[in-house]
Amino acid sequence: MNNIQTVEGRLADLEKRVSALEKNATIDKDSSQQTEPIKSKSAKEFLLEKDPKNDMQRTLYLSYWLEKIQGIEAFNVNDLREAFRSARVPVPKNLNDKVNKNISKGYLMDVEADKSGKKMWVLTATGESYVETATDDQK
Repeated sequence: MNNIQTVEGRLADLEKRVSALEKNATIDKDSSQQTEPIKSKSAKEFLLEKDPKNDMQRTLYLSYWLEKIQGIEAFNVNDLREAFRSARVPVPKNLNDKVNKNISKGYLMDVEADKSGKKMWVLTATGESYVETATDDQK
């Protein structure tokens, strides 16, 4: 077999492989699979959608955003401050007070402190449910 035949054979093989890959990459519109990753909502978009009425609700909703949308398992006061800044909303003067009010309502709970000794929190099932089902009369 000469070099031209070898190259032609390899080219035909590569064309078949590329064709198969393209076929597998094309997903039927009715399929539940998606070709592009879902873009997560920004903190600002999330707050605009939920329309919290006060700093306590904003703290809860941004806690939800950190956990459920950003994938942070447990968050601290610095994470919350950064979420407020990301949402372009003024950080409450006493953010820890807003967290404590959410804890007293059963929406957040303490977890072990992080390595720097800062308190860490997570959403409770009640807090998740509140954010996911909040209606205008609950706000």
